[in-house]
Amino acid sequence: MKFYPLAKIFNLCLSIILLIACDDQQGLLTNDVKEVHEITFKPMRELATHNEVDILYPSSDVTLGATLYLPKGAGPFPVILFHFGSGAWQRDSTEIRYETNLYHKMGIALLSYDRRGLGESGGICCDGDIPLLASDVLAGVDALLAHPLIDNSKIGVLGFSQGGWVVPYAAARTTDIAFTLIGSGSAVSMDEEALYSNITGDEECKLSGLSVAEIDDIMAQAVPGGYDPYDDLVMMSKPAYWYYGELDTSNPYRQSITVLEDIQQNYQKDWQIDLHPNANHEFYIGGGPCQAPSDGEYADTFTPVKQWLTKILELPQQEPDILNVIKTH
Repeated sequence: MKFYPLAKIFNLCLSIILLIACDDQQGLLTNDVKEVHEITFKPMRELATHNEVDILYPSSDVTLGATLYLPKGAGPFPVILFHFGSGAWQRDSTEIRYETNLYHKMGIALLSYDRRGLGESGGICCDGDIPLLASDVLAGVDALLAHPLIDNSKIGVLGFSQGGWVVPYAAARTTDIAFTLIGSGSAVSMDEEALYSNITGDEECKLSGLSVAEIDDIMAQAVPGGYDPYDDLVMMSKPAYWYYGELDTSNPYRQSITVLEDIQQNYQKDWQIDLHPNANHEFYIGGGPCQAPSDGEYADTFTPVKQWLTKILELPQQEPDILNVIKTH
């Protein structure tokens, strides 16, 4: 599964180049960041539009590096912890542009962190161990709880693609995550998602030619295997927003939506599920497998996200002027 429009080859090469491990003798992480055993906030940078705080914090066996982007004002602020997809992800490769994005305009803070083995984070990139990645999310939540400008009752987590497994795993194990947002995230098992990616042609970045009916017939016979999020989805107790593209060849969105709607109905979940027509995995309009040009047309995923956040966080109503926003796809 993928996150931002990063090519698979780039992700693979960067992952190999940056495979690293901790150097206990030096007391340093492999990327020359001093290891910390407690949450460490660096001095705040005061910018014209917002403020920024770099953070180092421990997560199980490694130290993670992050930046907390804060609106101007006294706070405390709601916050969204941003969790990446499966690729080699670090803060410097994002399109945060916090001064113009959705969260800044709504008075919401944002935490973005480097994946293990990249940037200022120790460990090895890019492990797909869901419990391990979820422990990093929970460590980030702990860091947010320790910052005086964060509203501890309004800490949310946004996950994309692979994050659709990681975020529910984390959210099912804490009451400190008040809400979740998940884009193109699978609600079925790893083996089912892998089968779907194979039969649609996503693995080869070329459509297989199978019809929707043929794909669904094959998926109906699939046997769950690997991590299956079902139990964690049932255990999630806080509001959640899910959004998908109907041209997604990476995530079996039809099967995922069926699972989510079944859980929503049977367990009375406060969930909203949206499907964006003619959008692919990265929400590029009309895009095929692995296609997401940097200057292409993307579905408007932001307006419904804004409306949902305004409702659950009880924020003041704002004008619909959120064209220049962070790409959550």
